[in-house]
Amino acid sequence: MTIRSTIFKNVSWIVLEKLSKGLLGLILLSQLSRYLGPEKYGVYVLIIGFFGIMSSFSGLGVDQILIDKLEYSKRKRLKILFNSLYLKFFGFLIFALVAFLLMKFILDYDGSIIINFFIIYTSIFFQNFNIFELYFNSQNNFSTPSVINIVSYIVAIGFSFFSIITSKSLSYFFFSFLLQQIVYSTLIYIYFLKRFTPKKTENIKLSITIN
Repeated sequence: MTIRSTIFKNVSWIVLEKLSKGLLGLILLSQLSRYLGPEKYGVYVLIIGFFGIMSSFSGLGVDQILIDKLEYSKRKRLKILFNSLYLKFFGFLIFALVAFLLMKFILDYDGSIIINFFIIYTSIFFQNFNIFELYFNSQNNFSTPSVINIVSYIVAIGFSFFSIITSKSLSYFFFSFLLQQIVYSTLIYIYFLKRFTPKKTENIKLSITIN
């Protein structure tokens, strides 16, 4: 496969992912605003906004550093990946504490808002598995992560529409974010385990030694 065709394929998958998520998200938001009404939808937007702020900090800037390390440290990829994962989990815990202190003692938010926030904030724990997506991207594999992202998003959207049809509470719509990341992290990690097989390299070295 030529460089031009590889670039075209990767860009096509990225565009498909963005378009599908954008279109489905727009349809959901239009239905969600009608279902929740002005007051509950305002709470929904408030929590989503605060979540966006916290999630931007919790990653500790690991992703960009990881991309550079995966590019230049091929022999140490597995160690780099899991060290990055541990670091992101640490950031998740630190900013969970920061968020709780801000919401409870400074912003003085209602208990239900805090609970709903932490439902969606927990999704960051599973979102941290995007380090494996970065690994595949460094291997010029954008198609599989894009498919996994689309599938997980469709599951979350389907759950949200089910919640609307069955007249569920606001918490269910925050749980849809968590559900999306659970599906995403499970699929991306399973695919990583199937593709990243250092045992093959070890077997080759062993056969050379024996010979």
